[in-house]
Amino acid sequence: MKKRKEEVEDFHEDDEAELKAYIPRPSRESAYKEATITFPSGYKCRGIVLDHSDTGVRMRFQTIEPLPEYVQLDVPALRIHTQSRVAWRDTIDFGLEFV
Repeated sequence: MKKRKEEVEDFHEDDEAELKAYIPRPSRESAYKEATITFPSGYKCRGIVLDHSDTGVRMRFQTIEPLPEYVQLDVPALRIHTQSRVAWRDTIDFGLEFV
C-alpha cells in the first residue's frame, strides 16, 4: 500500500512540472528606471524598476521597506501609472503585479 501512495505522489510532481512547462511567463525587458510608489496612507517611497513586462515589474529599494498589499506605482520613464499588488518580496526586491 505504501508503494502505491509514493507512485501517486510522484505522478503529482511530474504532472505539476508538465503544467509549468505549458504556462508561459511574460517576457521581461530590462530597465533601470526610477519609480515612486504611494501607500494608501499617502506615504511615498522611491525605488528602481529592474525589469518589467505587460503584467508587472520587479523593483528594488535601498532600504528594507514593509509594503502594504496594494500600492500606486508611478514610473514616468516607462509611462506606467497604475494600482499594483505586491505579488512577492525578497528582502529589498519586490514583484509588483498590475491590477
